[in-house]
Amino acid sequence: MRRVILLVSLFLLLSASALALAFDNGTSGAIASQSDPTATPVPGEREEALVVHVTDGDTIVVRRADGLEYRVRFIGIDTPETHHPDVGADYLGYEAADFVKQFIHEGDTVILEKDISEYDIYDRLLRYVFVAGADGSEIFVNAEMVRAGFAHAKFYDPDVKYKLYLYALELEAQKAKLGIWGPRPTPPAVESAAQVKDTVWAAGETGESVDLLYDAAQGDPVMAFPAGAEVIVRDVFWMPATMSYWYWLELNEFRGWAEAGAFVVAPPDEIFPGPALPLKAYDQAYITGDAPLDVYTAPGDAEPAGQLDADSRPQVERITYSFDTESWWYWVDTQTVDGWVEETRLSKRGE
Repeated sequence: MRRVILLVSLFLLLSASALALAFDNGTSGAIASQSDPTATPVPGEREEALVVHVTDGDTIVVRRADGLEYRVRFIGIDTPETHHPDVGADYLGYEAADFVKQFIHEGDTVILEKDISEYDIYDRLLRYVFVAGADGSEIFVNAEMVRAGFAHAKFYDPDVKYKLYLYALELEAQKAKLGIWGPRPTPPAVESAAQVKDTVWAAGETGESVDLLYDAAQGDPVMAFPAGAEVIVRDVFWMPATMSYWYWLELNEFRGWAEAGAFVVAPPDEIFPGPALPLKAYDQAYITGDAPLDVYTAPGDAEPAGQLDADSRPQVERITYSFDTESWWYWVDTQTVDGWVEETRLSKRGE
């Protein structure tokens, strides 16, 4: 029995020594760098990229060294939505987008750090994003979003390098009741002109269009519905900056924000017919015929801005109606060319 006790004691002593040695060799530092919000993360595989566009609080578009543009999804965080295809805008979605723009601007150079995965299921690059601070220090943008309460810490295996680090920052934001963790404002005592799932019609006289935005109250119009077009209300959002409701309107799943003046709730005398082709937002379209397809910066332009091969499969993203050509136009996107094309050159099934 005494021999057994001595052997167990010796094993425990050796285990403790090995554990202490591992901590002395830096293992404890690696753990601290993730759990201590003040620690500096250890860089991984990195590259520089040029910022083309800031989409929202956790997504940007960059141009990499190969000259192509890529959508980048920040690893480890999830910010409130601003123009989700199904839910429209979340509470503090626009504020989160504005906050990330304090660190990242169009034309800036950012550092993208990879974890394990290259892309997510939506073909977005998965990266941690860093920028240079005014004093030359490095700012971990993903972490700053969580620290300020504009993002949840959210991880999916195997990309968990900074999991403990970001969860520690989230706990601090929760304790301080910052951003999404703070009290929500009292809803306004104002009735909305329409409700979710209502059918309404684009307002205006014949020959006029209603412009829609991807971001309520800001940004350039991204699509237009002609007066009299029948559309569906998919979301209603109160915008404190304009003290008004904004409505997420849909036609063939093409969606955008507009105020109440952009539509009427009773059917107009003249209802505008929808596009002849049954293409919907984010459809992969076929090009009809064997000739290349001209792509234009604006519907009805005299000169094309680019060209797509006849066997291309562009993704349809926006829609508008041109009264000059008396036809619907679709905004299509590929890795190399994007722009407006007339509906007559596209097909849903390669007919």
